[in-house]
Amino acid sequence: MIWTRKNISDVELGQLKERYDQLSTNLGVPFDMLMVRVPDNAKECTKVYMTLPTEDHLAMFSGFDVVPERALPREASLHFGNLEAFKEWFSLPEESEAIH
Repeated sequence: MIWTRKNISDVELGQLKERYDQLSTNLGVPFDMLMVRVPDNAKECTKVYMTLPTEDHLAMFSGFDVVPERALPREASLHFGNLEAFKEWFSLPEESEAIH
């Protein structure tokens, strides 16, 4: 698996998820196929990271760049994939303080 990244709009995010879901289904829903997002408020977009089985699959997702594992954020939100696989890579963003 390789990690990829792209800044996208919320409109693109829905379309991207559909394509990614189809690829995952065609591959038998691999445990480690993940799509995560990190809001980028400075740019009013979402930074999306996703795994792909090989660089050959990168052609299906225009504008994504391969990134090394060391460039992954520490916290992210799971957008597609297995929660247990997600927890191997990321922490969930801190919840705001609960009102008591």
